[in-house]
Amino acid sequence: MENFRKRQTDLLKRFDLDAFLVIHVDRLLATGVDRVNLRYLSGFSGSGALIASRECAVLLTDPRYEERAEREAPGVEIRTKALAIDYLDAILNLVRELAPRSIGFSAQKTSFHVGQALATSLPGITAIPLSEPVESIRAIKDEAEVSRIRAAIEITQDALTEIFGEIRPGVTEHDLAIRLRQGYLSQGADEAFDQIIASGANSAIAHHATSDRRIREGELLLFDIGARVDGYVSDISRTLHVGKASAQVEDMYQTVLAAQQAGIAAVGPGVSILDVRERMESVLRKSPFASAGRVSGHGIGLEVHEPPYLRSEGILQAGAVLTIEPGIYVSGLGGIRIEDDILVTPSGRLSLTTLQKERLISIG
Repeated sequence: MENFRKRQTDLLKRFDLDAFLVIHVDRLLATGVDRVNLRYLSGFSGSGALIASRECAVLLTDPRYEERAEREAPGVEIRTKALAIDYLDAILNLVRELAPRSIGFSAQKTSFHVGQALATSLPGITAIPLSEPVESIRAIKDEAEVSRIRAAIEITQDALTEIFGEIRPGVTEHDLAIRLRQGYLSQGADEAFDQIIASGANSAIAHHATSDRRIREGELLLFDIGARVDGYVSDISRTLHVGKASAQVEDMYQTVLAAQQAGIAAVGPGVSILDVRERMESVLRKSPFASAGRVSGHGIGLEVHEPPYLRSEGILQAGAVLTIEPGIYVSGLGGIRIEDDILVTPSGRLSLTTLQKERLISIG
């Protein structure tokens, strides 16, 4: 079970705060849109504002969400307000009541309107805008979070394996996307993002929008897919071939695999994030496909893209879960991407993804 109070107090200690505000309400109320961090700190997935102090945590919401808040946010004091009452006034009144010396908030996820009000309407209380404060805590997963990510990965792998028998010339990309989502739903999950099913030349577009294009014999078929379980996501890429692959395509695949294996082998606590990236890029640079190679990677959790990012400086820490996803994209021919979800452990790394990748699978 998630320990929301520990998350709140860890956040306050890390940034030396007396209180922290996180808001997710209707965009028309011009306050803030931060559903993910509100859920992470309280368990509540509806509309409202949470103020966590060193002594307590209070959730402001409206009567529509009262029963839901009581179920989702154990240990949080819940106060409901009629929609006619302005959320900002309610927030300012609650801050005055709690009387912290300082209150932090996300500079990215809280509106300028709210930030100004906190800074000018609360004499004696210092309002502190912070850059992605909750995201920095979320980067390290606890056991409950890793368990949900594992479940999402298993469902994704099962759903993909189930449709292998349906892949044949004439089937559209959208057909396969629908079948994958049905596989998720049948196991109590849903899709984590707009899935990428890219066939033929479409697979050379790294972020192709799944279309009605029909799959043909003798071409690549790329899947970038993921499920969501209790809020947590997976993100996996596999590339197949319809019919027998050419020697060039086989070489492309083995190059991408070697790059990914080099990146995964570099993952561990205390390792530079950019070093992991460089390990993959080094393999691609030395290959015949250097100009078409690209590497990527990012954390996963409540969001599909969250810290740590492989494009950023920093050090990996035990508990982070991130994707390792190099690719080669040749315009007119197609693209190959292999993506796994990797847990940084105290002694190294563990691939949470177990789907076969050692060879290019040919269908049909």
